[in-house]
Amino acid sequence: MHALGRIGAPESLRVLLTAASDPSEPVRVQAAQALGEFPCWEAAAVLGEVASTDESRDVAQSAIRALGRMDAPAAVHVLAALAGRFRRDVREELVTALAECPEPDAAAALAVLSTSPETEDVHFSATEALAAHRSPGCVALLAWILTAAPTAHQHGIALRGLAALDTEEADAHVLTYCRTKGLASAEARAALRDVADRRR
Repeated sequence: MHALGRIGAPESLRVLLTAASDPSEPVRVQAAQALGEFPCWEAAAVLGEVASTDESRDVAQSAIRALGRMDAPAAVHVLAALAGRFRRDVREELVTALAECPEPDAAAALAVLSTSPETEDVHFSATEALAAHRSPGCVALLAWILTAAPTAHQHGIALRGLAALDTEEADAHVLTYCRTKGLASAEARAALRDVADRRR
């Protein structure tokens, strides 16, 4: 199966798409891994279906990892959709795959995973991944976490991410948070210090 993915021929794609639903779990794992070599909508859609419905955790994880490696808009779209159909046994793989995608859809999906009640077990890792994105498009998402996330720890992560962005909009959110919520946390004090140091 792996060789079929490396060949990249259209005939190989057909074989791998069929193998993704093979009764044998090892065959499905290998098919999912190999489909990651085909950056097209058809492969991404099948990998998304496998990731959300295959009874085997190993197969689902392989599908998500393959989507994370696939350098294609289709893969990002499918990964973002998986955040809305959260499957607990592949949660960390989904966060990792989304963290590797620089696209805005991936950042938005990380924000969903950071705050949804169904995804509580990945709130911290998803917030960390979003804060590490370091793109100006993340400002609104990180600011949203400051109001929507239930824990002070997540607020601290979001504040660090905003302070690292070094934009006026991000700095304004840090200042507003510190003004309204106070400086009780070390993260709030550190973020405020970063903003103040830049403004000198």
